[in-house]
Amino acid sequence: MSSRKSSSKAPPMSAMRKRKLESSTSRRQSIQRMVSITVSNQLEQIRDPRARGIFFLFRDSGESIRDYTLRTLEQSNAGSTLDGSMILLSLIWVGIYISVNRDGPRPLLDSNTQSDIIKVGYTLGVIFLCDYMLRLYASPLRGNHFSSFFSMVDFVSFVPMVIELALGNDVLSRWADDPTRRQLVSILQVTKTVRILRSYRILKYIKSTVTRQITATVLTVICIIVAMAGMLQILDQCAAQCPTVCQSMLVQTCMDPTAERAPETLACLELNDKFYCCTCQNLGFFDWVYFVVVSISTLGYGDIAPRSRFGRLATSLMIMLTFVLVPIQVNKLIATISSHSGYTNSYKEYRTHTHGIITAGGEVSAGALNNFLRQFFHPDNPNWNEKIVILHPSAPTSEVKKIVHQYEPRVQYIVGSAMNELDLERAMISRASICYVMINKHSHRSSNEDQSSTLLTAAFRGSNAKIPIYSQVYSSQNMGHCTLSGASGVVCIERLKLGVVGLNCSIMGLSTLLSNLLDTVSPNVEFLYPSDSWEAAYLRGYIHEIYKVDLPRTFSGLTYGELILFLFGTIQVIPIAMLTDQGARIMPMDFKIGTTADPTICCTLYVLAAGISVADRIAEYPLEQIREFRQTLRKQERYMAERAANRQRTEAVIVVPPPEAPKHSEAVIIKPKLSPDAGAAEPRRGSITEEQQPVAGLKVEGFAAMRKTLHGVKHAFEKSSPYKDFLDKPLPDVLSGHVVVVGLPLSLHDLIMPLRQHNVEASTVQPIVFISSFGMTEAHFQTIPDPDGIYFFQGSPLSSFDLERIHIGSAAAIIILASTSSKRRYVDENMVDADAITTVRYIIEACGSATPNLIVELVKATNVKFMSFIVKRPPRRGRRQSDGRHYRTFGSVALKYANTNGLDATKNSDQKIDIEHICEPSYASGRVYVSGMIDSLMSECYQKPNITSVVNLLMFGSPEDDECQRLFQVKVPALLVGKEFAECFRKCLKLNLICIGCLHLASDKSPSYVHTNPPGTMKIVATDLLYLVGKPCAELPL
Repeated sequence: MSSRKSSSKAPPMSAMRKRKLESSTSRRQSIQRMVSITVSNQLEQIRDPRARGIFFLFRDSGESIRDYTLRTLEQSNAGSTLDGSMILLSLIWVGIYISVNRDGPRPLLDSNTQSDIIKVGYTLGVIFLCDYMLRLYASPLRGNHFSSFFSMVDFVSFVPMVIELALGNDVLSRWADDPTRRQLVSILQVTKTVRILRSYRILKYIKSTVTRQITATVLTVICIIVAMAGMLQILDQCAAQCPTVCQSMLVQTCMDPTAERAPETLACLELNDKFYCCTCQNLGFFDWVYFVVVSISTLGYGDIAPRSRFGRLATSLMIMLTFVLVPIQVNKLIATISSHSGYTNSYKEYRTHTHGIITAGGEVSAGALNNFLRQFFHPDNPNWNEKIVILHPSAPTSEVKKIVHQYEPRVQYIVGSAMNELDLERAMISRASICYVMINKHSHRSSNEDQSSTLLTAAFRGSNAKIPIYSQVYSSQNMGHCTLSGASGVVCIERLKLGVVGLNCSIMGLSTLLSNLLDTVSPNVEFLYPSDSWEAAYLRGYIHEIYKVDLPRTFSGLTYGELILFLFGTIQVIPIAMLTDQGARIMPMDFKIGTTADPTICCTLYVLAAGISVADRIAEYPLEQIREFRQTLRKQERYMAERAANRQRTEAVIVVPPPEAPKHSEAVIIKPKLSPDAGAAEPRRGSITEEQQPVAGLKVEGFAAMRKTLHGVKHAFEKSSPYKDFLDKPLPDVLSGHVVVVGLPLSLHDLIMPLRQHNVEASTVQPIVFISSFGMTEAHFQTIPDPDGIYFFQGSPLSSFDLERIHIGSAAAIIILASTSSKRRYVDENMVDADAITTVRYIIEACGSATPNLIVELVKATNVKFMSFIVKRPPRRGRRQSDGRHYRTFGSVALKYANTNGLDATKNSDQKIDIEHICEPSYASGRVYVSGMIDSLMSECYQKPNITSVVNLLMFGSPEDDECQRLFQVKVPALLVGKEFAECFRKCLKLNLICIGCLHLASDKSPSYVHTNPPGTMKIVATDLLYLVGKPCAELPL
């Protein structure tokens, strides 16, 4: 009954397990709660255990002292300091032994005269013993730790010290005098040299694998030399009873009983049986070092050799050991070097040179990199002390390697990612002066390139908050994202390229003009051609660039127009923009120059000049000269005002009233001229007279509402869309004065807006026809700002039928874009422009005798020489004649344009122009656009931070400017024909316009070419076109 009762009271097993599980769970939760309460307040104070300033690690909760000691020795700064101290003390230990045995073996030191050295040795031994016991205590597997190599080295090195302390100095002194025990005492001393192996611990603090292996190889050789030199010195040492004369005899003479007897020989022979006097020698430590080095290098001069049998045996073992250990380390070193890339190093010259960092999200373009570095490191640029670090995740291609080797040691390539903080530290982002984020301009995955550019910009900005970052994007829609990521300046490839080729239709030669302002060439290039040739005149203008100049306070008080007149009249420098708080701006002529917060300057200008020395020349002008100029200018203004007033009074006296106009003339209404296709071009608002504006506005709004309603009904019932309607829109039967675009860019908006920019005041919309071999996607259609007057034709520009269908012969301008979006890869990258060059030839044949206005985009600048035939075609009579391109003078210019008067250019063939294609007629006339201009623009951002804004200001104007001042082109008025350029410049300046150059059209002696800032004495010709900066106008109101 009792057992049954007890069994009934006992809880079941499942309940007990459940209760035990609950108790363990609650206990674990309580422990976690206690830990969280204890540690939560200290989480923000805990730092990286390897961070500077933490010497000892924090002990974790529940961690044993042994585990904490092991973790401190391995991971803390205290452990690293202890390792370094032990290495230093080990070298001191070995150094003491070498200094004691420098002149000969000394088994035991004299306790009376060398007590200090003995105490230092004992102290070091105690320190080594404590270090050994501490590491043995902290080791998790003490048996394995004791049998490890470095642990045995530590044990062997301090055991002799323990034996010396245990036996005492008296016992060791008696053993040193005993010939049989003398070498035992010496061995106790030589084991101290084994401590040099402790220096191997320094290898774990070397980050570079190559440096680590080199250090290991060097330490192996040093350890063999030091240890074996000490061992051989002990094995060959002589007893104290052996006379010195025995050591100078040969071993054979000393031990030969048949040799001629002498008192010394007999004495040595008698002592040899007991003390081995004939087979010993007392040499210094460095003598044995010399012997070991000679022996392991297999030279073996024989001037020093071991005499004892144990010494010779040790020498044999040493050579065999060297033949095993040293080749192993050498092979490891060779394998490490062969597997180690030279592009995994870090930048180390940041203390002596400022540097910039270039990275790219996609592939590094060799052509873009070459253009950038050529401009950045040009001898005439002030970037003489800068270096460039290229940081990219992949190894350089063969073409990129050539470019890097060409600019070494100023360029260093590092394989790494800007998204990795360690790689950014290797590139020294904290010490960099500028960062460039470049993209592959010819990639067919432009969206990925823009995403990578945005992320890389954010990575740079996160690592350095103050460094200027200039990034490239492909699409203008992504410029805002890149700016939000921290970019100091954004260069949109598509917008800049399409803007140049689009504006080139109305501003002829714009691409060459902008390239002139951004490229740097040597000033002496103009002397490579005869002084009266068109090449020399063209190169004199090509030398001019845009420079940033700080204007001194002596110019305060002048108006902007007076400043331009003064600088042009004295040193022919043309200011084109001023730096304000809102960025670069084209200032009005009556703007008065004041002062800035800087006590030395009054403003910062971007000027057009022939060299960087212009800044020094401007600063040298004294205040008296500027005041005199201002007074003279005021007198001239008063004199001209008086003459104008007198002229008006004279005209008012003799004026005859005109006859009255008929009354019905007020009702005459001039209607705007319509284009040949009414659907292709509609009248602009500006073409409606003021009297008709309200009525016409109602009619237009009514028609627009009706068209919108009908369009919505069409969408509802026919399920159509604007995209499909645009593709179904046919080409007009009659089409002339239109623009043909061969190719389909990513953003049509960036091309259409520049084409329509010069036609704002026109009464009709100029039609634009896009022709492409592949269809237009809806993404392309979404980038069209206004589909009116825009047509798309899917066809081939190599087909004469398709060219005739788009009315190629009556086109006002033809733009041929490079096929960079193609996935096709060429064996020879120079063939990338083959499609564009072939298309140009087919279009010229289709146009017949009418020479079209062609603007061609090329990827490779070396292919410009194949486009010279578009400038001046040979006559087409009978057989096809050569265009003369095989008759070349220097600079690849056709012989028919070369001037035979003066110096022959071929005499200077040993000199080279910086850019070989700049003297090609097709390039000099502005018919060819090369993408290298964008790379030069990126390079100029280092010394001229606002150069991108200045270029955009010249091309598109400023949205804050009501007059929309920008660069435009007009024909030379009749009043300026035959005048000098200086007079033309002054007359234009009176009209609030800045003339920066002209385009000389083709003649019998020269092709068309751009002349930037020509000399003031140059005569203006009637066919010239002037480049002006200001409010655009159709003609000059002179």
